Amino acid sequence: MLTSPCMPSSSYDYKADVSSGKRPFLLAWLKQYDWLCYSTVLKGALCKFCVLFEHPLDKGGVHGAFIKTAFSKYKNFHEQSKCHVKSAWHNHSVQRANDFISIMNGKKTDVYQMVNSSVRKTIESNKDKLKSIVSSVIFLGKHGLPFRGTNDLYYSSLKKLKTWFRSSMTQLPLNGLALM
Repeated sequence: MLTSPCMPSSSYDYKADVSSGKRPFLLAWLKQYDWLCYSTVLKGALCKFCVLFEHPLDKGGVHGAFIKTAFSKYKNFHEQSKCHVKSAWHNHSVQRANDFISIMNGKKTDVYQMVNSSVRKTIESNKDKLKSIVSSVIFLGKHGLPFRGTNDLYYSSLKKLKTWFRSSMTQLPLNGLALM
């Protein structure tokens, strides 16, 4: 729908879709405006981006021509199309459509992949931190040292711990900076 929307054939009679005396839709407009498509059912022009990626309404706003209803008053078509292209609704819809196409083509990662990647990185970081904590507990246990102490008898043992553990602490982000 976005890259190749359904279009009437080049032999389609646009004059049959309007009452007599009114200006018909022109096939050249489809080539001139990349966002434009024509509905033979609604007998009018629509914005393919705004129809597929409709922007939520502001308070008191109304979605009208090119979005909810087909545009069929072709007398002022160019002026109305310029107003539509400048609207925030259209720009938001075009941005969402471009993001969708980029994700579908694999040029951008979708939100679920980004969240999964972030969770995976957090898990790996936490594993590294837990490894350093467990190795500290093992060191203290092997040397018969308490986790906490109030006297200076253990100062030399803690100094050994600092030198022994410095390499693993400095490899982790923001760990071991106080020991340097």
